Amino acid sequence: MDVGNADIYNNMGLIYKELGQYDKAVEEFMKTVFLDPNYAKAYNNIGVVCYIQKNIEEPFRTIAKRSISTIIIWTL
Repeated sequence: MDVGNADIYNNMGLIYKELGQYDKAVEEFMKTVFLDPNYAKAYNNIGVVCYIQKNIEEPFRTIAKRSISTIIIWTL
């Protein structure tokens, strides 16, 4: 996978966020961190969207799921 595409997915997430399509925005941000686990802005954007939706616990679940997925991928 091309890490350079992480910017594209993050930008798509920002567009969806501005359109109020929050679920799609989070999907794009998750694609971003899948491509580049160190892409801090994407994690921040997930938090922002969840805050807008008044879903304070979701960023922690999302990040935890991502961390578990990374561990599984690296152990295969």
